[in-house]
Amino acid sequence: MRYTVSYQKDFKILKQDIYLQNDETVKEIFEKYPNVISLKNRSLKKKGVFFQRVSKDEVYLLFGQLSMMVDSGLTFVEAIDIIKKKNSNKIVDEILQRLKEAIVKSLPIDTLLVAYEKYLGKTPIVFLKLGFENGNINDALKALVEVLKEDIAVKNQLMQSLRYPVLLLISLVIAVGMVFLYVLPNFEFIFKAQKTIPFATKLLLELQYIVSNYYLFIISGCIFFGLLGVYLSQRYQLQRDIFLIKHIPLFSRVLQYYYFYKLFLAMSIIVDSKLQFQVAILNSKKIIANLYIQKIIEQILQEIKNGNSIAQSFAKYSLFDEVIIKLLVSAENSSHYSQVLSHIGSYYKKKFQNSIQNFQAVLEPLIILVIAIIVLWLILAIMVPIWDMANLGL
Repeated sequence: MRYTVSYQKDFKILKQDIYLQNDETVKEIFEKYPNVISLKNRSLKKKGVFFQRVSKDEVYLLFGQLSMMVDSGLTFVEAIDIIKKKNSNKIVDEILQRLKEAIVKSLPIDTLLVAYEKYLGKTPIVFLKLGFENGNINDALKALVEVLKEDIAVKNQLMQSLRYPVLLLISLVIAVGMVFLYVLPNFEFIFKAQKTIPFATKLLLELQYIVSNYYLFIISGCIFFGLLGVYLSQRYQLQRDIFLIKHIPLFSRVLQYYYFYKLFLAMSIIVDSKLQFQVAILNSKKIIANLYIQKIIEQILQEIKNGNSIAQSFAKYSLFDEVIIKLLVSAENSSHYSQVLSHIGSYYKKKFQNSIQNFQAVLEPLIILVIAIIVLWLILAIMVPIWDMANLGL
């Protein structure tokens, strides 16, 4: 097995490729490199799992089974062995093996699973790490299953709101393409035979000329700008996340409420596990896939460490409205953090659902209006010259 280990030495981050005969000797890595930061298995491609995927539903099912078995009295290792026997996905098998190693050899679970983050996401790693560190793996699994279930439900709702508009746009592109390919060629000679043609028809003919003669450049340009967009998005991730969360009408609100619902739901569950608020917010921050919000949470944590109250620290940022600040003040006064955080999570869930409805209520009619305008343009561009010829013939 080939591993790449990242470790700290003399205040520097170093990487080293290591070859081991089997997984049982992985503990040697931690003995040789005591300050291990991450451990990545580089043998996945050789084992034929490069093209395999693990869906969010499969991740939810995996940890749901583990939670159910552990809650029924089985040990964590016994539950893993039972699931491994019925599992056919090699990636899941690798993940289960890493989980077993973490228990048997007392290895850091977050370091072992970092190579599988793209399959699992950050949420399972965060909750499993908390469960192992605090000795309450059963509670951690229950909390993880709850968070995964809610996350899948919310994401499905978000995707469902976008599905219909996307289908409409795809249908429009296909329809316009069919007009260019099969309709215009049959009428082009009629249009060119006329001395004067409407502006809509001229525009349509010009567009057809550009598409038919420069389609390779258009396709190449789309690919180039698409790749450039991906590159810039990754290079300037913070600026991209700020734009997404603040500057897109309607959709930015949807994203804000989605991230904050996920954040406060995870915080309430972690605090309910008898952990401090600072621990909850520090770990919940890791499961938010928006760098701008992560930066805000880091600054809030620093404010709390500097002696400011929780409510005061959140109040410095306009993303959190007055209702949230008052609820946090109530939590500090009553020390009922778990209940208040749960209420905040419910508040953001309702906000998210309302924002989704508002987004759909505006976006769908807007797209239908755009489609209607384009269809009207096509009809006028094609039919008006034909009607003119018919009138001249009469």
